[in-house]
Amino acid sequence: MLSQLFRLFVDIALWRRGPQDLPASVTLAWLVTLFYAFVSAVQVGMMGWNLQSTLLLVVLDLSLQAIWLWGLLSFFAKAPRFLQSFTAFLGVGALITVLDVVINAVMTLIGVNAAQSANPWPFLHLGLLLLLLGRILQQALERSLFLSMSLTLVIMLTVSLAARTLLPGM
Repeated sequence: MLSQLFRLFVDIALWRRGPQDLPASVTLAWLVTLFYAFVSAVQVGMMGWNLQSTLLLVVLDLSLQAIWLWGLLSFFAKAPRFLQSFTAFLGVGALITVLDVVINAVMTLIGVNAAQSANPWPFLHLGLLLLLLGRILQQALERSLFLSMSLTLVIMLTVSLAARTLLPGM
């Protein structure tokens, strides 16, 4: 069961499937949300944040993503697609976060500073997020990939701005 779900999210990330291929299940959405929250907390924890700030950031991230997706789907008259789209958004986001954690852990082990200007991973990470999450949004909204990637960037910038405002140490 878990391997099938993992493969389904990988297939969505590889553009072989879309959010419409996920079951519209509240239980699945909660499980994926919990997994996303866990891997996001690990990612933020690797940056040296304290537990309280980490939890606040994860809750803020999840809340803003849900609000944005609901608002966009409602605006484009696709609100019934929320559960599957949100599940896909978080599931693929969790896969990318796991990849980010692994790459940053390997770079730390070999002594590469992730903040070095010659390190291409932060740009690749951003590009992956925009492309893969934008593709999910494109399928959910039935709009262009460019618009969907732009909206994904707005979602990401909103989360970042809110985090910087509420968590000044970020």
